[in-house]
Amino acid sequence: MLRAGFRKLHTSSYRLHREHRLLRLSLSSLARRDHEPLLVYQMGKVGSTAVAHALETAMPGRPVFHFHTLSRERLQREEAVYRRHFAVRRSIDSHLLHSLHVKRRLAGLPPRVRRWKIVTLVRDPVERNLSAFFQTLGLHFADRGFTERIHAGDDRVADDLRVFFVEHFPHRRVLSWFDDEIRAVFGIDVLEGAFPHGTGYRLYSGAVADVLLLRLENLSVCASDGLRELLGLRDVAVSRRKKGSDKYYAETYRRVRETLSLPPDVVEAIYGSRMVQTLYEPAEIEARRRQWSRH
Repeated sequence: MLRAGFRKLHTSSYRLHREHRLLRLSLSSLARRDHEPLLVYQMGKVGSTAVAHALETAMPGRPVFHFHTLSRERLQREEAVYRRHFAVRRSIDSHLLHSLHVKRRLAGLPPRVRRWKIVTLVRDPVERNLSAFFQTLGLHFADRGFTERIHAGDDRVADDLRVFFVEHFPHRRVLSWFDDEIRAVFGIDVLEGAFPHGTGYRLYSGAVADVLLLRLENLSVCASDGLRELLGLRDVAVSRRKKGSDKYYAETYRRVRETLSLPPDVVEAIYGSRMVQTLYEPAEIEARRRQWSRH
C-alpha cells in the first residue's frame, strides 16, 4: 500500500510539473500570437539543435518549437521514461514539452486556420542511432550503470557498450520516422519522388504545411539555401553546436564507433530501406554498408 501511495504521489508530482511548464509555454506563445510558429521537427541526433538555434537568432520574435515526435505511441513511450525518472531528475526536457504543446495546438485548430512551416533533418541511420544511444545512456539505460562506469574510467565499458548497442538497441525504429510522423500528421510523404542528393535539401508542400528536409551530411552548404526557400531568410548561419567530442563519453564513443560491426540482416534492413534508398546515393549507401560490416 505504501509503495502504491508513493507511485501515486510521484505520478501526481510529474503531472503538476508538466502542466505548469506547458502553461508557461502556452502563455509565452500567446504573447507572440502575431507570429506564425515554426517547427523544427525531426528524429533526434541529426543536428537539429544548430538549426533551431540559428532560426531563433534570425527570427527573435517568432516561436520556434524544437521536438522529435507527435505520434501518440512515441509520446507515450517518452512520457513513461520521464515519469519513471522524475523523482531523481525533477525535470522534463524541453523537446518533450514542445511535442505536447504542439500536439494540443494541432488538436485544437482546424487545418484551414494555420499553415505550418516545418524544418526536418535526416542523418545516416547508424550514425544517428549510435549518437542517440550515447546521448540517452543516463535516461533510457540508467539502470545499466554505463554512465557511472564511463566516469570511473572502466577499461571494459566500451566493449560492453558495443555489445549492448548491437544486441538491444532498436536499430530499425528510425526507418519509419518520416512515415509515422511527417506523413501521418501532415499528410506529406517526403520519400516520394527523387531527392536532389547534390543539393542536400528539398522543399515539399502539402495541404496544411510546407516542409524543408535537410541532410545533415550537407548541412553546412545547404541550410542557408533551404531556409531562404522556406522562409525567405537570407544568409542564415548554421554552425554545429556541441559535438560528441566535447562530451564526457567522447573517448568511449570513439572506441565503440571505430570497432562497431552490425549483423548482416540489420545492415541490409537499414541500407535497403525506403528512407535510405531515397535520400542517399548508391555510392554512399555501399560505402556505409562496408563501413558497418567491416569486422
